[in-house]
Amino acid sequence: FEDALAIDPRLARAHLLAAKVRRQLGEGERALISASEACRLAPGDLEAHLVAGNLLLEQGSPRAARPYLARALEIE
Repeated sequence: FEDALAIDPRLARAHLLAAKVRRQLGEGERALISASEACRLAPGDLEAHLVAGNLLLEQGSPRAARPYLARALEIE
């Protein structure tokens, strides 16, 4: 994903993949940044919003997670 983002930082799927990998590596804050960027670049991407919302829930921020999860419900 890093190579793809170096070539084109507007690739929402690459940001989403980065978020998932960083989450698995225990890099929650970096994962959230990547997931948020994926949501910004692809506002209609259900998976990106679910990942961002779940990361925030995992970090103990349910209030911040609400807009991402609400958007995911709208998309679905």
